[in-house]
Amino acid sequence: MTAITLETPMIEPHVTGNTHQVAPPRAVPEPAIAANDSASNAAVVARSGTGETGEKLRAIVKAVLPPLIGFAVFIGIWYLTTLKASGLPGPVTTWKAAAVLFADPFYSNGPNDQGIGWNVLSSLKRV
Repeated sequence: MTAITLETPMIEPHVTGNTHQVAPPRAVPEPAIAANDSASNAAVVARSGTGETGEKLRAIVKAVLPPLIGFAVFIGIWYLTTLKASGLPGPVTTWKAAAVLFADPFYSNGPNDQGIGWNVLSSLKRV
């Protein structure tokens, strides 16, 4: 069994002599904004717009930055690995080979020499 507690505002008693007087709760003054004060209204709107833009920017950075860092770390490890292993192509060599391969995906020089586009289409037909 759990006990339920309720929080009540603290009321400070003021003691004067033998009588106890209870002070009313203090009201927090709210900033007054004049209805005709367009400069202060514009400032409030500008601040709220900047906050929303900042939140959106932070959300985009949180969504995009970790994958970019992970990809950069992967490429860096790949590059460092190719410095030690001579048989493994590096990222630059692979990029150049991919550029040649994807430059003309639908060439056909016979049944065993076709572009990657024809191979992808053949695979999709089987699926």
